[in-house]
Amino acid sequence: ILHSQDFRFDEEHSPQKRPTELLIKAKYANGKTFIYEKRVLRITVSERLFPITDLTDVKDIGQVFFDIFRSHHWLYENVQILHRDMSLNNMMYRKRSKRNIRILGVFNNFDVSSVIPLQEATSLHRTGTPPYMAHELLGRSDVGHLYRYDVEAFYYVQLMLCCRYEIVWSAEGKVMKELSENKKLLPFEKWYNRTTSWETLAQVKLGFFFGVEPIFSSKSLSDLLPWLNAIRFLFIQGLFALANSKIPQTYLPSHLKPPESSTPFDNDTLDGHIISEYILQIMSEIDGHSVKRSDDQ
Repeated sequence: ILHSQDFRFDEEHSPQKRPTELLIKAKYANGKTFIYEKRVLRITVSERLFPITDLTDVKDIGQVFFDIFRSHHWLYENVQILHRDMSLNNMMYRKRSKRNIRILGVFNNFDVSSVIPLQEATSLHRTGTPPYMAHELLGRSDVGHLYRYDVEAFYYVQLMLCCRYEIVWSAEGKVMKELSENKKLLPFEKWYNRTTSWETLAQVKLGFFFGVEPIFSSKSLSDLLPWLNAIRFLFIQGLFALANSKIPQTYLPSHLKPPESSTPFDNDTLDGHIISEYILQIMSEIDGHSVKRSDDQ
């Protein structure tokens, strides 16, 4: 970031004054109260960024995903920030002049990010782009945003890129494009259909994890398929553990009851299955080549 500046509105003449008053009264809110979180105009100037879909080398794409996941976890671990709006459009990269590292992945658009613990008004609302939102956020309105929800959304971004895009030769050289100009023919199109309710989409995504259908990536992006299968397996294991933790053991005869755990179920990581070290280890290699780790991000 080269420059960032905030412009705050004058309290008396701010266009936000009226919605603030209306929400405090909450006349039609069925007894509920609302807090209006005032907006700030922020102008940010950064280095030129390029969308991940500009890349045509699978190793470069893998590098960008790896960099973005590392930076996302660093923000969570060290600054306690959750992005809360993972999408393909937010996956960017910048070009570098260093000989050993040509590109660096950049995570863009922190408009709805929140500081942990989530306390401000907007952080208590479900946010995200439906095709990439975690299934629990789609299915319920009473859940706070967890780190693993961002990880799940990050996985969907990888999944959509590999299954809906391909790298081909054109008159301009190699380019990345969608598999079909007809959106209805693209894989996972139901996830993008705006007529699909969030509750239905939540069940569809849960079915993806618990289903037996293999993932079919485009041929040109198939080197990323091992990542997709491995991370999917981690979510399957974690979601099974979550389901088992909610089943009353009284339903089982005594000889079938598993031994009781000495520690409570860790919902933040699906009991240790969704942690950054596992994800980074999976993404540390692509097609037999190690992904570079850079401290210049």
